Amino acid sequence: MHFEKPVQEKIARVIADHFTTQQIESVFSNANIPTDRSLFAKWKIVLDAFSKMASPNGGIPYILEDFGHPLRFKDPDERKKFVRDLNKVLKYAKGEMRATDLNAEVLDEHGFPATFPDIEPPPYKTPADYVREVVDFFKDEYNKVLIAGLAYEYCLGEAPDMNGEVSERYTGVKKAVEQLKRIGFITELEYDQQISDDNDVYDFAVCKIDERKLTQKEEPQATAAGAEAIAQKVIHEHTHRFENSIQEKGIDLNHKFDEQKPSGFYITKKEDDFWYKGRRLNLSKNTDYYQVFAALYAKLPEGGEISYGDLGTEIESRLFKAKGKAADEMRKFIQRNLTDRSNGFVRYASIPETEDNGKPLIEVVRNSGLRFNNKAG
Repeated sequence: MHFEKPVQEKIARVIADHFTTQQIESVFSNANIPTDRSLFAKWKIVLDAFSKMASPNGGIPYILEDFGHPLRFKDPDERKKFVRDLNKVLKYAKGEMRATDLNAEVLDEHGFPATFPDIEPPPYKTPADYVREVVDFFKDEYNKVLIAGLAYEYCLGEAPDMNGEVSERYTGVKKAVEQLKRIGFITELEYDQQISDDNDVYDFAVCKIDERKLTQKEEPQATAAGAEAIAQKVIHEHTHRFENSIQEKGIDLNHKFDEQKPSGFYITKKEDDFWYKGRRLNLSKNTDYYQVFAALYAKLPEGGEISYGDLGTEIESRLFKAKGKAADEMRKFIQRNLTDRSNGFVRYASIPETEDNGKPLIEVVRNSGLRFNNKAG
């Protein structure tokens, strides 16, 4: 089965018609696919989650079978309607869902099961990751207009429910916003609520920022280096401060950290860990994207260009599943696991789109291979 973009959107809208936001998040969570409530509309949340799959053509049927399970429905007639509406769309992907009293199965045009999920687990996010996420949002929004003094609306996520429960992301980004207010990057902060088309209530942080802390003197645009400097300031303060019920006091700590001497390279390796600008990358070593990057680094520790063929040979020596891939398959496999900002190494390692030299860390050389711009400056 092949799920083109129009088909994916139609499927997303069918799911949105039959399930709540919380139910949608539950299904994708079972498959270790992160969802983004800031997208507001349920069908957009589903479509975005589809885009994070390493292999949508196998992952989507896997997800649909979970949505079609009988325990997902209180009313059997509602389940029948869901299957009926879904099959009106699945015919364009040359497949169909068959529902029984015990399960649901998506079959291809030949009547064979269509599922072969290949989904990476979402990365664990630290407080530092949330700070970078918020700062990058303001950097990108400012660069759209280059006008100082504007107020920006940052979506924290769905408002607390009746029990006061919120998502992990909501807690993380709200704390990040408050820390950025404390150091003076956010100059004005108010909270607001909006109701989506699905009648879900979302909390927003309405912020004004000090744009001077994002920009560099010789460049009017906000830069990745400027954003990283702000994030590092918050992370440093978070490490060296604590709060009690009376007041906040500054304290000096004598922590010992692994020293990363300036090496002239953005990414270095120490023992079994990769480091980015002195920050250890907390990545799962069993994932495809990690193994593909490890292969790239093994061939070009100081950067440079490499062909898909040479890199593919190194990858095959590390990943059994990569053996025997055709040249075009290997090229797509390499690009997806290194440069894809939805599910590749640059996403999970929180690598900005460009470095302070104006170049991306990893870029595609058309019809040839990749360029690893690892030399700093």
